[in-house]
Amino acid sequence: MFATYSKIFNNNYQQEGFLNKINPTIKLIGIIFLLVLTFLPSMFLCKVILILFSIILWKISRNSLHNYCSILKSCFIMFTIMLLVNWITFKAPSCQFNFANTKKIIGGSWEDLFNWGWIKKSDEGIYWWHSEIWGGNIFGNLVKKNDPNGNFLTVGSFNNQTFYLQYSSSWYALSSQTIFIVLKIIIKIYLTIIFTTILTSTSTPIQLTFAIENVLKPLKYLKIPVNEIAMIISIAIRFIPNLVDEANKIKKSQTTRGVNFNGNIFTKSKAIIALSIPMFSIAFRKANDLANAMEARNYQPKQNRTRYRSFPVRRNDLLFLFLILLLFALMLYFYIAKIVFAPLFLLDCYFF
Repeated sequence: MFATYSKIFNNNYQQEGFLNKINPTIKLIGIIFLLVLTFLPSMFLCKVILILFSIILWKISRNSLHNYCSILKSCFIMFTIMLLVNWITFKAPSCQFNFANTKKIIGGSWEDLFNWGWIKKSDEGIYWWHSEIWGGNIFGNLVKKNDPNGNFLTVGSFNNQTFYLQYSSSWYALSSQTIFIVLKIIIKIYLTIIFTTILTSTSTPIQLTFAIENVLKPLKYLKIPVNEIAMIISIAIRFIPNLVDEANKIKKSQTTRGVNFNGNIFTKSKAIIALSIPMFSIAFRKANDLANAMEARNYQPKQNRTRYRSFPVRRNDLLFLFLILLLFALMLYFYIAKIVFAPLFLLDCYFF
């Protein structure tokens, strides 16, 4: 894992791809828009489009397939752990909604959804849907009174009356909602890692500092020290590969001293302590050396500084930003208008 991130931060700076030549400020703004889309509640199709877009960006950024598979492996491990935790703790059935006049259906009608069995309509006119819990049962009848001795979910209200759906589950019950809750979280984690990795692997520390300063420049009018903040962030990013390399060296040296990094969870916990304490010591020592070096060079962050390198805005930069803004506007429209596609209606119920 340490070796993977070291390669991402160190080696990819030297590559010359399409994203490497994009203006760093525009690149940072585009990644920020993509991260906003990642955490914006949206239909499942939008998440699929973002995943495909992230794969395209990863390809044109010339990152290796091995690094991509390492990220997928980490996400799969997190998915497994979170699924087990939610399996044990979450015992409610699938979400129930009153779908009347809340969403626009594309590619189908309410009648199609009834025929496919994805949603139901009660005698009182309330739209709702349900699914089974594996290991338990969900009773498909609506009741008007909430029994404190039973398990009930609120379905909706009609004529000033609230309706509930009764359900029951056993200790080993697994609901479909549990799977989709975990899947939704993992997709967000995956997209966040991919987009931030693309940004850092296609930008040098100088480019990132330039981009951060430009993005935070309006804060100067509020007397916020933008230059210092940009310098701190860029130094932190710059020291990541150095600390990763140091971690690899410490791990090898501790292994030769008999520390086992491949045992059970208790053995690994002790090994992490043997790794983290020297890492903190090295990090503080490097920070002190850097502070002394900057002070010896008479670094004054509040003084106006000239730039050795310039990053002009070119046609490809505007094209890159236009594509991201177009994607952002399209997904934002889907979210505001609550448009769903009938074949993906069941998934969209979870992702809204």
